[in-house]
This record gives sequence, C-alpha cells and structure tokens, in this order.
Amino acid sequence: MSRKVYSAKDFKFLVLKKKKIPYILVEGKDDIAFYENIVESIGKNYVVKPIGRYKNSSNCIAVIEFMQELDEVLNKDEHRQYFLGIIDGDARKQRDDFPHENSLLYILEYYSWESYFINKEVVSKSLKKYLKTKSLITEELIEYLYKNYIEKYLNEELYLCALKRLRDFQNDEYCNNSDNSINRLDRDNGFQENLKNIKDELEDFAKARNIRRENLLEIAKGKWALSFFVKKYLQAIKNLPNLCKNKEIIDICCCDYCQNEDFNNCLYHTKIKYKEEYIEADIINLVNLSSLQPIKNRIKQLK
Repeated sequence: MSRKVYSAKDFKFLVLKKKKIPYILVEGKDDIAFYENIVESIGKNYVVKPIGRYKNSSNCIAVIEFMQELDEVLNKDEHRQYFLGIIDGDARKQRDDFPHENSLLYILEYYSWESYFINKEVVSKSLKKYLKTKSLITEELIEYLYKNYIEKYLNEELYLCALKRLRDFQNDEYCNNSDNSINRLDRDNGFQENLKNIKDELEDFAKARNIRRENLLEIAKGKWALSFFVKKYLQAIKNLPNLCKNKEIIDICCCDYCQNEDFNNCLYHTKIKYKEEYIEADIINLVNLSSLQPIKNRIKQLK
C-alpha cells in the first residue's frame, strides 16, 4: 500500500476537523518515543508523528518545509496551537544555518534530544538504581564522580572531536566515522593523541567562531555525545569498589565491608553486570530533568 503524501491543507483538515488534537511532527522514528515520554510527563495526549508519515522524506528539511507550508494556510491564531514541528539543533548556531522564523517550528537548543541527558543531574537521579545500597550515595560522591570521571573527558576529548567534526565536516573521516569514532575516542590512545596534537589549531578555530566548552552540547553530535557519556559513567560506576577499598578519596564513604577488609562484598558493587546499552536505555527514560524543561514549556503552549 502506497503512503499518502499530504499537502498543508490536507493536514490542516486532518488535524482540525477530524482529529481535533494537537500534532507534533518530528524528524524520524528514533525521535517518537522521546517526545511521547515528554508529552506524557506533562499530562497531555498529543499525537507525535514522524514527518515521513506525511511527506516523502524523513529529515529536518522536510519538517522545516512542511511547517512553512502550514504557516501559510493557517489563518487563525488559535489554529496554530494544534501544530508543532521539532527539529534538532544540529550545530545550526555555529554554522549560521537557521531556517526562516516560524512560530510552528521549534529548534532544540542542543544538537539533538540525546544531548539533554548529558549532565550531573542524570547521575544524581540514576546512580542509586545500580548500586546495592543507597545509603552511601551522597552529593559529594556524585560531584566527585561527575567532575573526575565524566566531565573532564567531555570537556577535553569529546570537545576536541566535536570541534574537528564541525571544522572538517565535509571531508573528515577521523571524527565523522559512524560510531567507531566514539569507540576509538574512548579507548584508542593513538586516536586521542592525534587529537591533542592539533588541539591548538582546533582551539583557534573555536575562538574564531566564539565557541567555548560551554557550547559542547550544541556542537557534539547528540547520539555520539550520549554514547561517550554513558561509557564514562559506567566506567566510573565500576571503579567505585576500588575507590572504597583504597580509601584514598575523602568524598567516598568507605562501606562497612571494606572497613573490615571484606572487599568481595563491597557495597559499591553493582546489583548486576550492567552494559552500556542498559544504562543508556535507562537514563533516556528520565523525564523529570531540569534540562528538559524548555522542551516541555514549548510543548505546553499547544492547545
């Protein structure tokens, strides 16, 4: 069965006359579950659909063009509260690649929705799920883990890789090579060293574009950034028993077992042997994050 391609007028009729419920159009199938979770978290029942359901293509350009077409056929302000198109940030600010202003279109501040899960609050709200006890988890522990095992790698290796990808996007096979780039960034010392060798020129590029480390989530590809974050987070979790055993870190409370040198029963061990895929799937279901509030606020403006 062939898929029906909708004109803006067709879609307007579908939503306003038949469905009578706000529609949110997103770029592709990977975006649906995230935005459905957001909609549910604010107590709404809006419809979330990929743009490919109504057009022949599934990308940000299709969303932009369709929302422009809708903008031209909606003649009542109250009708606009039934339509919203959402696209990724995709480093548009740094590339000076913003579409024409359109009240029906919302552009994410960060590279993609995955980017909104890269923060200390995620660690704070998820760590207790993985350990055998909650009592040892303190704000000091979370701060220490995030600063020393996650943030420093985000602000160095990932930042440099994101800068190189932004600078050399069209012909860069080094930092633009599918998921392999992130795997090498995490484990390959030679890969990391090569990035550090061009650090000065990448920093000069960043300075010329007024890019700082604070802009990391805007320029780093969201899926890659989240994957790298999860890798470092899981490594930090796995290292907790060593920190407890060695009693070298003031911010790490030594558990009762390690105090008696029963290290095999350290309470910092995880409940099960977690994999990166589990951690990532778990944290992207955290919907009560302060980082997500701007997205929620825009969606709340619908009817």
